[in-house]
Amino acid sequence: MLEIFRLVFESVGEVSGKPFYVDMTQYWELFNFKIRPEQKDNFDSSNKDEVYRQFASTKLITPMIYTVRHGQDILFFCSIIGYDAGMCDINFLVSEDFINANKAVKFAFIRCMKKCVEALPFRRLQAKVDTKFEIGQIFLEKLGFEKEGICRKFDKQLNDYFYYALLKE
Repeated sequence: MLEIFRLVFESVGEVSGKPFYVDMTQYWELFNFKIRPEQKDNFDSSNKDEVYRQFASTKLITPMIYTVRHGQDILFFCSIIGYDAGMCDINFLVSEDFINANKAVKFAFIRCMKKCVEALPFRRLQAKVDTKFEIGQIFLEKLGFEKEGICRKFDKQLNDYFYYALLKE
């Protein structure tokens, strides 16, 4: 899967004078991640023990945890948890560096991510997003995901989440 991401992002070349890079996420990168305020309920990079626990537990269930950079800026973390029967959960953390990037970087990034999710060998990709996190909902919809339903009191703060899916024929 990593090769799919690398090939797609590297094919773009430089955007605004910097290339995109994709690699396996290293746990120490999470400490420098500028998380969006809307996602702080799920990820607090200031709590080093919690970051390490979350990363270690995710690594136990999937090796597919990727970092997308534009130059030195970390834009995005993505984990893919594959199941049998051609299904996977895909999780995203978007940084402030992405939000503060110029339009050319944002458009190139979204185009690349759309190509990546289309190239993944799963017939069903699933994602969830807090009902209050409008930017996350828009991002999933731009990638081709459709809203399927709602998960009530889903996280430890009892927030509701929308469930999204991208189905391939």
